[in-house]
Amino acid sequence: MVAEPTGNRTVLGHKGTLWPKATARGVSAHGSRPELGRNALAALAAAAVRVHGHGGWPVSATHGPATVNVGTFHSGVQPNLVPDRAEMRLDVRTVPGFGADEAVAAISDLCGAEIELERLVDLPGVATDPAAPGMPEVLELLAPGSSGAAPEYATYFTDASVLAGLLGGPDVVVYGPGDPEQAHVTDETCSVARIGAAAEALYRLLAARPQRTGN
Repeated sequence: MVAEPTGNRTVLGHKGTLWPKATARGVSAHGSRPELGRNALAALAAAAVRVHGHGGWPVSATHGPATVNVGTFHSGVQPNLVPDRAEMRLDVRTVPGFGADEAVAAISDLCGAEIELERLVDLPGVATDPAAPGMPEVLELLAPGSSGAAPEYATYFTDASVLAGLLGGPDVVVYGPGDPEQAHVTDETCSVARIGAAAEALYRLLAARPQRTGN
């Protein structure tokens, strides 16, 4: 179980995460003679607009749409120089059937051959079968009635991306009292009542675990 904000709902996984760095290289020149250079900023800005405006990202039946966000853009030293290098970083949320390799290929096509791509973060998505052995019982202990509800998968990623692989691929439940709609907003808060309810749910789950015997 991974304790992340879910509003005390049982969430059975989430999208994968890919953070590519895109780099354009040009030729520096004086700002009064731009024709002597090659503007890396302009080349990458055009690529950023193509990526931002693309609307054909795949949609998963369980995890929803893949998304791509142009998060940062850096270029130039001062106005009277043609920038010879530009860099942007993207946040890609992958889904089943559209993993990191497919995302890199699609972004590369949109950017063009002159733009270099490097993977800075590449974490897989997580998907647990609600009917996996023992899972209905776990879901009921955490949130009574949730075992019969449609499974939810989060848009954000959690430590489960790393922990599940290190622990041999166990089933994963994400559960916690925070409100995911408030993530990274000003004055983020958490309901005190939900904190108490989450503590009670965790106690039920731990108390129901079989006790080990022997040395």
